[in-house]
Amino acid sequence: MANDLGGNVSKFTTRLDRILAQETKTSFLNINDQFLGDFVGVGEVKLPTIVVQGMGDYDRANGFAPGDASITWETYRLRYDRGREFSIDEMDDEEHLRLVTANAMAEFARTKVIPEVDALRFAELSQNAGQTVSGGTYSSAQNFYDAVLDMEEYFEDLGVDVGGLTLNITAAGKGMLRNIAPWRLIEGSDPDTRIATFDGMRLNVIPSDRFYTGIELLDGKTSGEEAGGYVKATDKYAKTADTACVTGKTYYTKSGSTYTAVQSPADANIGSYYEKVQSAGKGLNFLVAAPGSATAITKHEKLRYFSPDVNQAKDAHLWQYRLFHDLLTYKQKRALIYANVGA
Repeated sequence: MANDLGGNVSKFTTRLDRILAQETKTSFLNINDQFLGDFVGVGEVKLPTIVVQGMGDYDRANGFAPGDASITWETYRLRYDRGREFSIDEMDDEEHLRLVTANAMAEFARTKVIPEVDALRFAELSQNAGQTVSGGTYSSAQNFYDAVLDMEEYFEDLGVDVGGLTLNITAAGKGMLRNIAPWRLIEGSDPDTRIATFDGMRLNVIPSDRFYTGIELLDGKTSGEEAGGYVKATDKYAKTADTACVTGKTYYTKSGSTYTAVQSPADANIGSYYEKVQSAGKGLNFLVAAPGSATAITKHEKLRYFSPDVNQAKDAHLWQYRLFHDLLTYKQKRALIYANVGA
């Protein structure tokens, strides 16, 4: 009988949960589990809405004005349902097999799952930012430094303590902040120019390949998307469904693979017009989401496992990994999200 790792399913699931919770660059957005309701179905979770009344006058004779605090729970379906199955060949040594499997799953989580989850969250945050600045490519450390100070001023004007913020930034951006400070090298010293905070904000350096304003998720099945994962978003167009031109809307004509904006749309030509349905992603210079502006939710569906004796496709251990996740941004708090967009 082949080795059976079925008894390790719960252990491996717990380990993957821990890796995802601790090693994502967006872990500062993870929801407080105390305010998270039960998962009630496949990819569904109960979220609370808390409503309280404002203060009233205190009356010495009658005491406090009566009021209520109400909590209602609504079922929310997580939008992103992602997964992958993979096989691990049978091995004679069960201990060796268990070690190989655990490390393969950890590698999958760190190199595939975490970058995708981070990239999607940053894209969602940038698209829902209440304040977006087109910073482009900064030519000097001073200009970049001034842009960060503008962001701080923005939050301070909203009454937000910048010391409680996380400054998500590129490695190049962090380098510019480091270069703006005067460093002195003293003989016999051990200089260290690394900085972990800036004006009290925690610096969170984000790899550039997961720091975009928009991404596309690949389905892992269709031609060209077999590798799965994600890519930086590109411009996409579709034939307009309008039967007459809508004032203020931009229409495009197509010539080969080139789309050109129509300067003076005419109803007579509406049948040949296209609309842009997706904009190309751009790199982010830095992004700040104040506490309470957004909530990240993840739920691992328990790993499914099929031993080689059950797996009909090949003599291998078959694992099926599935993750539900989402990022919720609150409309009334989008002013607390600030994005500086690059080129």
